[in-house]
Amino acid sequence: MFKTKKARITIVAASVVTTAAVTAGVALATGIGSPVRAPHAQASGLIKFNGDVDRGTGIAEVTKGGTGIYCIRFVDPKLTVGNITPQTVPVAGVPFGTDAYPSYTKTPQCGDRDDTLTVAVGINGQYADQAFWLLVP
Repeated sequence: MFKTKKARITIVAASVVTTAAVTAGVALATGIGSPVRAPHAQASGLIKFNGDVDRGTGIAEVTKGGTGIYCIRFVDPKLTVGNITPQTVPVAGVPFGTDAYPSYTKTPQCGDRDDTLTVAVGINGQYADQAFWLLVP
């Protein structure tokens, strides 16, 4: 297709630079380490027991408000606790009786902020640090 060696090298180099730029742009835009493509979700991700985000999109930051309390801020500033319907579910492999409950109002554990979703995780009614999936459709 490309007759000269110089043309082939130029095309390969341009492809590498473009791929690197797109990959870096995606990582910076989501605010998390391993972004994924979720075209019908405003935000989603696997929140690990320590608050790290894996395989997510649209999540700017997760902090811990205490044992079993996760404070989640989104990339989109229009996503506030009063206008979303978050869904949470514990990941496979956590102890039996583990539940993850999103709060539909601002909470003192997460600074009484409208832009921060609080998710409480517990085992048999006691707060516990466990991983969970989050989806904001």
